[in-house]
Amino acid sequence: MRTIYQSILLIGLSAASLTLNAQTAAKDTVLNKQVILQREYSPTINEASRINSNPSIFEPNVQKKSLNFEQKAPQLLINNNRLGDSRAGEIMTDVEYSKKRGYAQIAAGNYANIDGALGYRIVNSKRDRLNLFGSYDATSGKLSYAESMYYKRMKAKYSDINVNLNYQHTFDPSILSIEALYRDLGYNYYGNPFISNEQLDNLDNLPNFDKKQNVSVIGFAAALKSRDESKPALNYDGKISYRSFKSKYGTHPELDGQKGGQLNVQLDLNTEFDSEKWLGIDMYVMNQSLSNALNDDNMLHVYGVPYIRFEGSNWKAKLGAKAGFITDYKNSFIVAPDLYASVKLGEFNSLYASVTGGINENTFLQVLEENRYVNPLNRIGYSRTVYDAELGVNIGAFAGVEFDIFAGYKQTNRDHLYITNAPFSGNSNNPTLDAIYAWGNVSDAVYANLSRGKVGALFKTNLIPQTNLWARAIVYASNVKYKGGNLKNFVEEAPAKKEAWGLPTATAELHADVKDVILPNLTLSMDYTLELGRKAYFGGRSISMKNVNELNFRADYRVMDWISINARVNNVFSQKYERVYGYTHQGINFMGGLNLKF
Repeated sequence: MRTIYQSILLIGLSAASLTLNAQTAAKDTVLNKQVILQREYSPTINEASRINSNPSIFEPNVQKKSLNFEQKAPQLLINNNRLGDSRAGEIMTDVEYSKKRGYAQIAAGNYANIDGALGYRIVNSKRDRLNLFGSYDATSGKLSYAESMYYKRMKAKYSDINVNLNYQHTFDPSILSIEALYRDLGYNYYGNPFISNEQLDNLDNLPNFDKKQNVSVIGFAAALKSRDESKPALNYDGKISYRSFKSKYGTHPELDGQKGGQLNVQLDLNTEFDSEKWLGIDMYVMNQSLSNALNDDNMLHVYGVPYIRFEGSNWKAKLGAKAGFITDYKNSFIVAPDLYASVKLGEFNSLYASVTGGINENTFLQVLEENRYVNPLNRIGYSRTVYDAELGVNIGAFAGVEFDIFAGYKQTNRDHLYITNAPFSGNSNNPTLDAIYAWGNVSDAVYANLSRGKVGALFKTNLIPQTNLWARAIVYASNVKYKGGNLKNFVEEAPAKKEAWGLPTATAELHADVKDVILPNLTLSMDYTLELGRKAYFGGRSISMKNVNELNFRADYRVMDWISINARVNNVFSQKYERVYGYTHQGINFMGGLNLKF
């Protein structure tokens, strides 16, 4: 080791002596790297293209060290439209070095689609950064239903406003981050109510499509993280956040919607007790208060994960166990594994395996991102993942080509599946129930012990000049055992047919980027998504939903350093499909816009 240090010192001295005159003549320069905050959409449930992915109101999690050798492809996002999506998304900050301190984005297209974003770094110094950015997405075009009965077309309304103010200060031993956020989400229950001419005379109330549901969120967060380069005896990574939320309407315009707050506390402590060995504990506390027109709820979830991490020259491993409890409709103590290991098999190949588990909270904010068209008074209870195991091999035949072949199996107790309910007939003796489906089409949850296996493969390559290409395919198999009875829902009986409602049996994704080939500064992108085998439950029977079959194109051209233009064509095949049954997505749609840096 001493010989290595001496060699490095000699090389450095030699280089310094050869360049001394040039350095003396040149002026000192300081490269001031500026972070431009960009907004992207990324999902967490059944990824696809931009079919109305909601930007998440969740604050970005502090990144922890990854133990994975493999590099999975990014999750495809169907960016077709903003309507009917049942998947999660998130607002993220994309770090891009530039001398510009601000950016602005605007795009518009048919269906009255509008995208906009604006951001500026107010303070930029070596130790302090203050950023302000916001975004606005909206649409209000008319859609034709995939299955038409009495109603043929309906205006689908959607708007999403996000504002974020964040501050970061770097101390010698740590980094302090403070954040404030605001979100206003508006949408109408435009889904097909499946009313026939014969049923019209028997309904007391027709669906209300015009009223726009509104959900507002105000949040604050603070985080403190130790700096890796300081190599302290104890590494720490902590964050506390609070989000207050309120929905305008319940199941009827005259009923108040759900409101409440969610407190999250996270803390990770670890220390390196030996060379490439870490001992630590990850602690977590979540408390949600929730109230609506029918009842009040409070949920508390606490757990700790003691763990030990190892790292060698060609392998990594984490051994941990999650232990905690949750108080909700049913109090439970949980113990779950938290294990990961990977090993390199040569220069380009690796083998990896993981086993995790624990509580899925299914909070109000999480359900909002899964399915915003859920019954507004529906209170979905937590579920427990007994184990989620995955085994895979990452194969690189040579540099620039990569295959990832993987398989997994997941067992979740009391998981929730969404089913669709038509307008209520209005014949009960309960006024609340009579108005329950005043919106026309809402989702309720049924509960089941769900086992789900998967086998898939991923291919990536950048061997083609100026081209990035990846493709992924996954096949699923499910086993459903209904629990019967539901938590504070209005659906009391489980469907007679046991299906994994709304979940695909197979998915395929393809993405390609081509840069500077046709013209300098021109980037062409293509996304394709296919989802097969989804079924919906409606009217006491199982219904095969149309496959997601979406092809999207995008072109970005940088005119100058500070301005670029883009054009998009989404859903080229103009497919009428749904993610939530009855909520048809936009057909072929076009958008064009400008990106500015200032």
